[in-house]
Amino acid sequence: MKTLDVAMVRIYIPNDEAHLERVLAAIDDFGPGGDVNIFEVRPALDADGKRLPSTEKKSLMVEFFEETCRAQMFVDAFHEDLMPCRLLGWTMLMLEGDSYTQSQEQRFKQAEAGSND
Repeated sequence: MKTLDVAMVRIYIPNDEAHLERVLAAIDDFGPGGDVNIFEVRPALDADGKRLPSTEKKSLMVEFFEETCRAQMFVDAFHEDLMPCRLLGWTMLMLEGDSYTQSQEQRFKQAEAGSND
């Protein structure tokens, strides 16, 4: 099974359309290598650790995977443009061994071999 070092990047932003468009434009300019997901989130606890009511204002979380070095380049290039926000990231291994991935790789190699003839 092959693995790839990747970084998960999460960007927490206020729940407003203009801010979301700014974040998505930055991601689009950067061109991440995978899916971009948007989640609506709400805080469960306040700064003192007390539960907040379910009517608490919601925010947005935008998330994507990228190669580790490219994720750092994204943060360095766009952090100031995305403010106010909270950026989180961590590295992990992406496993590339399922049958779907293997069949896609086979088709790609066959198509590539056919175009080189």
